[in-house]
Amino acid sequence: MKLTSILFFLLSFPVLLCGQNEQNKKEEHFPRHYLSINPLNMIAFQQIGLTYEYKPGIVGVALSGGYIYPNNAAYSNWFIAGPIEYGSLGYYSGYFLTPQVNVYLNKPKNNKQANLFYLSLKGVYKNMNIDTTTQAVWENLGDGYLIYRKMNDEVNIYGGFIDFGYKFVTHRFFFEINSGMGFTRVIHHMYTVAKGFSHNMEYYNPPKTGTFIETQPAFNFTINLGIAL
Repeated sequence: MKLTSILFFLLSFPVLLCGQNEQNKKEEHFPRHYLSINPLNMIAFQQIGLTYEYKPGIVGVALSGGYIYPNNAAYSNWFIAGPIEYGSLGYYSGYFLTPQVNVYLNKPKNNKQANLFYLSLKGVYKNMNIDTTTQAVWENLGDGYLIYRKMNDEVNIYGGFIDFGYKFVTHRFFFEINSGMGFTRVIHHMYTVAKGFSHNMEYYNPPKTGTFIETQPAFNFTINLGIAL
Protein backbone atom coordinates (compact mmCIF):
# COMPACT_ATOMS: atom_id res chain seq x y z
CA MET A 1 0.00 0.00 0.00
CA LYS A 2 2.84 2.34 0.93
CA LEU A 3 4.68 1.46 -2.29
CA THR A 4 1.51 2.15 -4.32
CA SER A 5 1.13 5.60 -2.71
CA ILE A 6 4.75 6.47 -3.46
CA LEU A 7 4.38 5.38 -7.08
CA PHE A 8 1.14 7.40 -7.42
CA PHE A 9 2.85 10.53 -6.04
CA LEU A 10 5.85 10.13 -8.31
CA LEU A 11 3.60 9.73 -11.36
CA SER A 12 1.33 12.64 -10.37
CA PHE A 13 4.07 15.13 -9.48
CA PRO A 14 5.14 15.93 -13.08
CA VAL A 15 1.48 16.53 -14.02
CA LEU A 16 0.95 18.89 -11.09
CA LEU A 17 4.22 20.66 -11.80
CA CYS A 18 3.28 21.06 -15.46
CA GLY A 19 -0.08 22.58 -14.48
CA GLN A 20 1.61 25.05 -12.11
CA ASN A 21 4.12 26.01 -14.79
CA GLU A 22 1.28 26.65 -17.24
CA GLN A 23 -0.44 28.95 -14.71
CA ASN A 24 2.80 30.82 -14.06
CA LYS A 25 3.36 31.10 -17.80
CA LYS A 26 -0.12 32.60 -18.28
CA GLU A 27 0.53 35.26 -15.65
CA GLU A 28 4.04 35.84 -16.95
CA HIS A 29 2.85 36.54 -20.51
CA PHE A 30 -0.14 38.68 -19.55
CA PRO A 31 0.54 42.32 -20.50
CA ARG A 32 2.27 44.45 -17.89
CA HIS A 33 2.53 47.74 -19.79
CA TYR A 34 -0.53 49.80 -20.76
CA LEU A 35 -0.42 52.98 -22.88
CA SER A 36 -3.68 54.82 -23.55
CA ILE A 37 -5.50 58.05 -24.42
CA ASN A 38 -8.76 59.53 -23.18
CA PRO A 39 -10.78 60.38 -26.33
CA LEU A 40 -13.49 62.33 -24.46
CA ASN A 41 -10.92 64.61 -22.85
CA MET A 42 -9.20 65.20 -26.18
CA ILE A 43 -12.37 66.02 -28.14
CA ALA A 44 -14.60 67.82 -25.65
CA PHE A 45 -12.84 68.54 -22.35
CA GLN A 46 -9.70 70.45 -23.48
CA GLN A 47 -7.13 67.92 -22.21
CA ILE A 48 -4.72 66.10 -24.55
CA GLY A 49 -2.49 63.55 -22.90
CA LEU A 50 -1.21 60.02 -22.42
CA THR A 51 -1.59 57.50 -19.61
CA TYR A 52 1.00 54.82 -18.85
CA GLU A 53 0.39 52.01 -16.34
CA TYR A 54 2.82 49.35 -15.15
CA LYS A 55 0.98 46.31 -13.76
CA PRO A 56 3.30 43.47 -12.68
CA GLY A 57 0.66 41.82 -10.44
CA ILE A 58 -2.43 42.77 -8.47
CA VAL A 59 -1.11 46.33 -8.02
CA GLY A 60 -0.68 48.73 -10.94
CA VAL A 61 1.00 52.15 -10.89
CA ALA A 62 -0.07 54.73 -13.48
CA LEU A 63 0.76 58.29 -14.51
CA SER A 64 -1.20 60.57 -16.84
CA GLY A 65 0.08 63.84 -18.21
CA GLY A 66 -0.57 66.29 -20.99
CA TYR A 67 -1.59 69.68 -22.30
CA ILE A 68 -4.71 71.69 -21.44
CA TYR A 69 -5.91 73.82 -24.35
CA PRO A 70 -8.50 76.64 -24.21
CA ASN A 71 -11.89 75.75 -25.72
CA ASN A 72 -13.77 78.85 -24.44
CA ALA A 73 -16.60 76.63 -23.14
CA ALA A 74 -18.29 77.32 -19.80
CA TYR A 75 -18.98 73.62 -19.12
CA SER A 76 -15.23 72.92 -18.94
CA ASN A 77 -15.14 73.93 -15.27
CA TRP A 78 -16.97 70.74 -14.33
CA PHE A 79 -14.43 68.50 -16.05
CA ILE A 80 -11.32 70.47 -15.14
CA ALA A 81 -11.97 71.24 -11.46
CA GLY A 82 -15.52 70.22 -10.50
CA PRO A 83 -18.45 72.50 -9.60
CA ILE A 84 -16.48 75.66 -8.85
CA GLU A 85 -18.28 79.01 -8.77
CA TYR A 86 -15.61 81.41 -10.02
CA GLY A 87 -13.41 81.59 -13.09
CA SER A 88 -14.25 80.20 -16.54
CA LEU A 89 -11.44 77.69 -16.98
CA GLY A 90 -12.43 77.10 -20.59
CA TYR A 91 -10.37 80.20 -21.42
CA TYR A 92 -7.23 78.88 -19.72
CA SER A 93 -4.36 76.71 -20.93
CA GLY A 94 -1.72 74.71 -19.07
CA TYR A 95 -0.79 71.14 -18.20
CA PHE A 96 -1.90 68.31 -15.93
CA LEU A 97 -0.40 65.36 -14.05
CA THR A 98 -2.43 62.50 -12.57
CA PRO A 99 -0.65 59.76 -10.59
CA GLN A 100 -2.67 56.77 -9.44
CA VAL A 101 -2.38 53.35 -7.80
CA ASN A 102 -4.74 50.57 -8.89
CA VAL A 103 -5.44 47.52 -6.72
CA TYR A 104 -6.95 44.76 -8.88
CA LEU A 105 -9.70 42.61 -7.38
CA ASN A 106 -9.29 39.62 -9.72
CA LYS A 107 -6.64 37.93 -11.85
CA PRO A 108 -6.68 37.17 -15.59
CA LYS A 109 -7.77 33.60 -16.42
CA ASN A 110 -5.74 33.50 -19.62
CA ASN A 111 -3.14 35.65 -21.35
CA LYS A 112 -5.29 36.68 -24.34
CA GLN A 113 -8.41 38.20 -22.82
CA ALA A 114 -9.54 39.34 -19.39
CA ASN A 115 -12.19 41.35 -17.55
CA LEU A 116 -10.45 43.10 -14.67
CA PHE A 117 -11.92 45.14 -11.80
CA TYR A 118 -9.97 47.43 -9.52
CA LEU A 119 -10.03 50.12 -6.86
CA SER A 120 -7.94 53.22 -7.52
CA LEU A 121 -6.42 55.97 -5.43
CA LYS A 122 -5.91 58.93 -7.77
CA GLY A 123 -4.23 62.29 -7.29
CA VAL A 124 -4.67 65.30 -9.58
CA TYR A 125 -2.52 68.36 -10.24
CA LYS A 126 -3.25 70.99 -12.89
CA ASN A 127 -1.48 74.24 -13.62
CA MET A 128 -3.38 76.72 -15.80
CA ASN A 129 -3.07 80.36 -16.72
CA ILE A 130 -4.59 83.20 -18.70
CA ASP A 131 -3.06 86.57 -19.61
CA THR A 132 -4.40 90.13 -19.50
CA THR A 133 -5.10 90.32 -23.24
CA THR A 134 -8.08 87.98 -22.88
CA GLN A 135 -11.48 89.00 -21.55
CA ALA A 136 -12.77 86.01 -19.56
CA VAL A 137 -15.92 85.19 -17.64
CA TRP A 138 -15.28 85.29 -13.90
CA GLU A 139 -18.75 84.90 -12.36
CA ASN A 140 -22.24 84.00 -13.63
CA LEU A 141 -24.94 85.96 -11.81
CA GLY A 142 -27.77 84.17 -13.62
CA ASP A 143 -30.35 85.42 -16.13
CA GLY A 144 -27.60 86.11 -18.63
CA TYR A 145 -25.66 88.52 -16.37
CA LEU A 146 -21.95 87.71 -16.51
CA ILE A 147 -19.05 89.44 -14.76
CA TYR A 148 -15.89 89.56 -16.87
CA ARG A 149 -12.29 90.17 -15.96
CA LYS A 150 -9.11 91.03 -17.80
CA MET A 151 -6.29 89.55 -15.77
CA ASN A 152 -3.17 87.52 -15.50
CA ASP A 153 -4.29 84.53 -13.47
CA GLU A 154 -2.22 81.48 -12.58
CA VAL A 155 -4.30 78.61 -11.24
CA ASN A 156 -3.10 75.57 -9.31
CA ILE A 157 -5.60 72.75 -8.91
CA TYR A 158 -5.05 69.91 -6.45
CA GLY A 159 -7.38 66.96 -6.06
CA GLY A 160 -7.78 63.42 -4.81
CA PHE A 161 -10.25 60.67 -5.74
CA ILE A 162 -11.18 57.10 -4.85
CA ASP A 163 -12.37 55.32 -8.01
CA PHE A 164 -13.83 51.97 -9.00
CA GLY A 165 -12.65 50.78 -12.40
CA TYR A 166 -13.16 48.15 -15.07
CA LYS A 167 -10.59 47.13 -17.70
CA PHE A 168 -11.23 44.82 -20.66
CA VAL A 169 -8.06 43.45 -22.23
CA THR A 170 -8.11 41.52 -25.50
CA HIS A 171 -4.86 40.54 -27.20
CA ARG A 172 -2.88 43.80 -27.44
CA PHE A 173 -5.73 46.26 -26.98
CA PHE A 174 -7.76 47.36 -23.98
CA PHE A 175 -10.70 49.50 -22.94
CA GLU A 176 -10.94 51.05 -19.48
CA ILE A 177 -13.54 53.03 -17.55
CA ASN A 178 -13.43 54.31 -13.98
CA SER A 179 -15.30 56.78 -11.80
CA GLY A 180 -15.44 57.93 -8.21
CA MET A 181 -15.76 60.78 -5.74
CA GLY A 182 -13.21 63.11 -4.23
CA PHE A 183 -12.37 66.80 -3.91
CA THR A 184 -10.59 69.62 -5.72
CA ARG A 185 -8.86 72.67 -4.29
CA VAL A 186 -8.51 75.56 -6.73
CA ILE A 187 -6.04 78.36 -5.96
CA HIS A 188 -6.02 81.53 -8.12
CA HIS A 189 -3.06 83.92 -8.01
CA MET A 190 -4.52 86.96 -9.79
CA TYR A 191 -3.26 90.20 -11.28
CA THR A 192 -6.49 91.93 -12.32
CA VAL A 193 -6.48 94.80 -14.83
CA ALA A 194 -10.23 95.34 -15.35
CA LYS A 195 -13.62 94.03 -14.25
CA GLY A 196 -17.17 94.64 -15.46
CA PHE A 197 -20.23 93.52 -17.42
CA SER A 198 -19.58 92.50 -21.03
CA HIS A 199 -17.67 95.33 -22.76
CA ASN A 200 -18.44 97.90 -20.05
CA MET A 201 -15.18 97.36 -18.16
CA GLU A 202 -13.80 99.23 -15.16
CA TYR A 203 -10.01 99.48 -15.33
CA TYR A 204 -7.88 99.45 -12.18
CA ASN A 205 -4.93 101.80 -11.79
CA PRO A 206 -2.82 100.29 -10.41
CA PRO A 207 -3.98 96.71 -11.17
CA LYS A 208 -5.15 94.63 -8.22
CA THR A 209 -3.40 91.52 -6.96
CA GLY A 210 -4.83 88.78 -4.79
CA THR A 211 -5.36 85.10 -4.09
CA PHE A 212 -8.67 83.30 -4.30
CA ILE A 213 -9.12 79.74 -2.94
CA GLU A 214 -12.06 77.41 -3.44
CA THR A 215 -12.47 73.79 -2.28
CA GLN A 216 -15.30 71.60 -3.57
CA PRO A 217 -16.37 67.95 -3.66
CA ALA A 218 -15.99 66.58 -7.17
CA PHE A 219 -16.88 63.59 -9.34
CA ASN A 220 -14.29 61.84 -11.51
CA PHE A 221 -15.04 59.93 -14.72
CA THR A 222 -12.45 58.52 -17.11
CA ILE A 223 -12.52 56.46 -20.34
CA ASN A 224 -9.26 55.15 -21.81
CA LEU A 225 -8.46 53.31 -25.05
CA GLY A 226 -5.03 51.89 -25.64
CA ILE A 227 -2.53 49.15 -26.29
CA ALA A 228 -1.25 46.48 -23.88
CA LEU A 229 2.31 45.19 -24.10
